[in-house]
Amino acid sequence: MRRVHFTALVLGLVLIASSQQSRAQQKEAPSLDDCLTYLKSDKSTDRAFALSTMGLMKKDALSAAKLIVGSYFDSSPDVRQAADLALKNVNPDLYKPVTSLVQTQNYDARVQAITDLAKMGKDGAAALPAMVNFFKDGAKGTERAAVVKAMGEVGLEDKAFTPEMAQLALKDPDPAVRQAALKALPKMADAAGQMPTILSAVANDKTPANRIEAINVLGVVGGGNKDAIKSLQGVVADQNQPAAVREAAKKALMKVQK
Repeated sequence: MRRVHFTALVLGLVLIASSQQSRAQQKEAPSLDDCLTYLKSDKSTDRAFALSTMGLMKKDALSAAKLIVGSYFDSSPDVRQAADLALKNVNPDLYKPVTSLVQTQNYDARVQAITDLAKMGKDGAAALPAMVNFFKDGAKGTERAAVVKAMGEVGLEDKAFTPEMAQLALKDPDPAVRQAALKALPKMADAAGQMPTILSAVANDKTPANRIEAINVLGVVGGGNKDAIKSLQGVVADQNQPAAVREAAKKALMKVQK
């Protein structure tokens, strides 16, 4: 009988010890928040460690996929390699188009990757750093506007990206790019927060087609906004504006005054 009690006691202690050890291990394992902190470190070893750990987390690190893609452009080769391994595990659907954009020199393959990401819609949002990089350093001619259109489609819910789109709408030297950005803006998160940029485009863009596009954006996001109403009233009253621009302003003014 004593043996039974003794055996039971030993088993109980073993179970308690195992449970405590398991909890201790859980506490020691870096969390996703820990990884995000390490990813900001000046030390490349910390950043590589963070990415490697997120790769082991797989889908549990999905919310950090955009940061993983951004790490493809890290100055450290070890960090870039860790990012590549991490993305493959965390968001495998993005792996092929992102690596096509970042790692291949085949221009047609990179353009195809943009098309594939656009089809993914907001599910492709984490690829934005790779898309922005291609837009700045790789896209040519008419493809630049196509990339902007694609970025608008995948970045619909990315508030952090909306200001960048607004800047493209205002400052890019290519009228086709500005127009593509202006078309994308109304559908994006926090579009109303970009009102100063849109108002500047209405007042200062030299291309009538782009002013019309900016006016149309105001009609969508400027409801009840006093600055938007004042700007549109000024365009309507300006006889130096082309008739098409004044007409667009009249229609937009009706919308924002409702």
